[in-house]
Amino acid sequence: MEWLNAKTFEEFKNLGTFNAVRQQIKTDLGTKLELKVRGWKDLWEAVQNVQKLSSSTFKIINSDISDINSEINIETEDNVDDSSLYFKSESARIIYALVELDERYRLNELGVDITHYRNAEKAKKWRNKIAKLIHPDYCQHPKATLAMNILTDVFSNMVRS
Repeated sequence: MEWLNAKTFEEFKNLGTFNAVRQQIKTDLGTKLELKVRGWKDLWEAVQNVQKLSSSTFKIINSDISDINSEINIETEDNVDDSSLYFKSESARIIYALVELDERYRLNELGVDITHYRNAEKAKKWRNKIAKLIHPDYCQHPKATLAMNILTDVFSNMVRS
């Protein structure tokens, strides 16, 4: 994984041809991660993101991978609450899920299941609970309006079914 240790863009480009380096990165990352890049700059940005992720040391304790809903306990070097490592607040986490994640992952992250599509009252309670956290009148996040629009679309799809 020479590409992971590259310090500069020039050093990275000297690892080989674009296709060879991209293929090596895909091989090293495995089949679970998809790499969509068009050129050297995109590839370098992706590598820098992986470098940032790999610079943090995590120790997984008692993980049960057999169930997708199982909890994974993560202990950081500083014993910091792991939710504060990624998001400043619950509203920021929800806005990220609404704006950045694909539909399947978004619904999973937001706790939506099939019963939300079958029970309009449950869907409405779910929507209202999230809306209280992310509504632009209460939340100063720059993407709060966009997240609210996406939440409205998701809710509309629930009650139409």
